[in-house]
Amino acid sequence: MTLREFPSEVFPAFPSIKVEAGEAWKNWNFPGTIIALKKPKGESFTSNILINVRHVGLDYRLDNYKSEIKGYANNLLDIKYISEGLHDVNGVEWEVIEYAYIDETSGPLAQLLAACLVKNGSTQSLFTFTGTVSLSNQKDNQDYQEIQWLFFDIGSTLVNEDKAYEVRIKTAISGKNIS
Repeated sequence: MTLREFPSEVFPAFPSIKVEAGEAWKNWNFPGTIIALKKPKGESFTSNILINVRHVGLDYRLDNYKSEIKGYANNLLDIKYISEGLHDVNGVEWEVIEYAYIDETSGPLAQLLAACLVKNGSTQSLFTFTGTVSLSNQKDNQDYQEIQWLFFDIGSTLVNEDKAYEVRIKTAISGKNIS
């Protein structure tokens, strides 16, 4: 018999991730997530953020993620896509999809879903971020703005800072005849 171990070179650990959220966002041990936060509001819908990671094959692409989300989202009641596309967050490419829909129990909701791929030894990891808010009684949608900020914060923690700095410098001097 041969011992297999996680983490190991063959079965690498997931890259670390961290997020800094305000005190109103409470830790939430939600099944299937690595980090989950919620912002309780008494009787109304609880804004929440779910972060997960899973190993995927080296042939997995962000288009695969987008297809998975579209397959799920197209069954939602009165779905309206707000935006979708690839976004660079400090040198990491994220597929971002934002939409609003009607939930039979909670009423109108908005979601920001994002995913990126991180090479991890002989595998790659798919990080997913889902933020959900109610659209009822949200004059300026502060929770959604906070979710967008937390997404940016999470995106920046997956970055090799040296590489990100190099990319920013190259971008700043491109076309200026500086090397």
